[in-house]
Amino acid sequence: MEEFSIGVGNTSNVSMHTECAYQAETVGAGEDVSLSCSAVARYVSLRREGGRDIDHVSICEFVVTGYPLISDGIYLN
Repeated sequence: MEEFSIGVGNTSNVSMHTECAYQAETVGAGEDVSLSCSAVARYVSLRREGGRDIDHVSICEFVVTGYPLISDGIYLN
């Protein structure tokens, strides 16, 4: 797959997500890629760019690492 992005947002409506990482080069079968995103949001989405449809995608592992938001020593949910 090539030309895809990672989006984030505070709603499950992915059309409202903001792009935070983009992969232009091809990631072949059996290969992996790591994308970094420093945005703060609740939901993460994968989007195919370039007006192409996705016929079939197998994602073996999708890891999102997050940290709790802290404001004035109070954890925010």
